[in-house]
Amino acid sequence: MKIIVTVLLFVTCWNTTYAQDAALAKDERGKYIYYEVVEAKGVARATLVQRASDFLKTVNKKLVSFENASDTAVAGKGTFMIVLNKSVLAHPSGAVHYRFTAELRDEKYRFWLTDFGFIPFARDRYGNFVPATTFSTPLEKSPGKLGASEWKKYLESTATQAKSFGDQFKAYLQKAETRKTEPAAVNKTRW
Repeated sequence: MKIIVTVLLFVTCWNTTYAQDAALAKDERGKYIYYEVVEAKGVARATLVQRASDFLKTVNKKLVSFENASDTAVAGKGTFMIVLNKSVLAHPSGAVHYRFTAELRDEKYRFWLTDFGFIPFARDRYGNFVPATTFSTPLEKSPGKLGASEWKKYLESTATQAKSFGDQFKAYLQKAETRKTEPAAVNKTRW
């Protein structure tokens, strides 16, 4: 009897910890969204805009392409690679495209990732994994019963990577100083 209770307790605890994965919420349009509002005490809006632009242009250039910036917002597009198999022979299962937007004010900012679209990968005749199609499928579109478990894994991987991206963005905006370019040293030798 004690063994059965212990096993049931273990299974219940494992299910609750497994269910605490990051999940994407839906916005008013019915699209998945990762949204966060962050306090930045003592940091001016202009500084936050500069740091956000630097993040999109230089630091995270592989994931995000910089689109535009104004005096209160920055925007960009990016891609997450989805790798479900974690073994030695892991290969990309697909890519998820997203749109990134950040609105910045004095001492606070908010950012969100939305418009997620999945592009599956397939092996080409040379053995490389390449996009199987040029059209992306919105993550909100359910694939049906046959691909439901795999689609759920895509959603979980996207949520995890969106949270990781958000953590990187917050860490970069909270850093103490911005990068400044030093003027070139002037040679002051006398002739």
